[in-house]
Amino acid sequence: MRELQEALSVEDDMKDLIPVADLIHPRYVVECCESLVTHDEETQSVRLTHYTLNDFLLAECKSVLLTSVNLARACLTYLDFAEFDVPCREKALLQERLNTYVFAEYAARF
Repeated sequence: MRELQEALSVEDDMKDLIPVADLIHPRYVVECCESLVTHDEETQSVRLTHYTLNDFLLAECKSVLLTSVNLARACLTYLDFAEFDVPCREKALLQERLNTYVFAEYAARF
């Protein structure tokens, strides 16, 4: 959920993550998605409610979904945050950064 909250907060030309207290509340994320997703509060995972939903969304709702360009732009904007200008030279510092910027691993990987 936290990765999703951070990803949803990214806007063009941002240079840092908004404060955690200002991220979209998990309850609101789920409400906006209506019955399409579930949020497991114990594991903090967000899943589609049914395995066929992904195919349906791609087939029927393609015009309203974010494009791969939009998603890539969000990832690149996130990775361009000032925090990432200086490399982490110690494993403990890297882990601290990844704990603070939880969307970073996804953004870098995909």
